[in-house]
Amino acid sequence: MQLAVVRISNFWSFGPKPVEVKLDSMTYLLGPNGAGKTAVLTALARMFGTTGSMRAVLPSDFHVAMGEAPAEGEVASLWIEADFTFPEVKEGEATAAVPIFFSHMQLQSAGEVPGVRIRLTAEMDVSGEIEQRLEYVLAADEDGTPTQLRGMPKLDRQAIQVHYLPARRNPADHIAYSAASLLVSPALLI
Repeated sequence: MQLAVVRISNFWSFGPKPVEVKLDSMTYLLGPNGAGKTAVLTALARMFGTTGSMRAVLPSDFHVAMGEAPAEGEVASLWIEADFTFPEVKEGEATAAVPIFFSHMQLQSAGEVPGVRIRLTAEMDVSGEIEQRLEYVLAADEDGTPTQLRGMPKLDRQAIQVHYLPARRNPADHIAYSAASLLVSPALLI
């Protein structure tokens, strides 16, 4: 199972026009400050983070254009999509990932590797209440806009995990983290 594409709309620095990030078997996110590296990684953590707090969409996650205020009285929305491919199916390998996602796999054309498309949609109402949904994309129109979705069960979501440790911008945080890990390390060796 391999993450092949991430699409982002209205999340952090990504505006309403969807941005597509294609990934290879090994991908590096390089760029100047403000290019969106952390936004891409945080977007994946919102979908597949290991804790509820990592997966929770926050009001600050919704994109607001620079120099503008959030629209008064309007519902804000964002979405993040992840396309996974299963090259092991084409190679005839038996892996644990295949059975979990088998019923949602799709072929775009003959001879291609099967894939699964997963979408996180979040909406924030005027009171600041956020509703989020993680769903399989079962069908899409010719533009790629989803036309048929099905909720992703928690068990399926737990089969995909993103372990993301955000950069610590404050040197004091690094020192506190290092000191704590030095104190805990000997206990782990026992």
